[in-house]
Amino acid sequence: MSNESLSSYINRLVTLEMEKKENAEMIKELKTEAKSSGFDAAALAEVVRRKLWDEKRKTKAKEKDNAARLYAKEIGQLHLFDD
Repeated sequence: MSNESLSSYINRLVTLEMEKKENAEMIKELKTEAKSSGFDAAALAEVVRRKLWDEKRKTKAKEKDNAARLYAKEIGQLHLFDD
C-alpha cells in the first residue's frame, strides 16, 4: 500500500463526509420549509422512506432475476423466462 494511495482515500473520504454534512443541513432546511408550509414532517419522512425502500426492492428483484436468467441459460432453460 502506497502513501499516495492512502492519502487519496483519506482525502476522498473527508470530501464525502463534508458533502454528507452539507446534504444533511439542506435536508433539515427543506423539512423545516415543508413544515412551515403546513405539511406533516413525519408523513413526508414516511413517504420518502417508502419510496427509497421501493427503489431498493426493485433493484434487488432485478438482480435476482438476472441471476436466475443466467442459471436458466446455463442449463438450456432460458425459455422459462419468456414473457
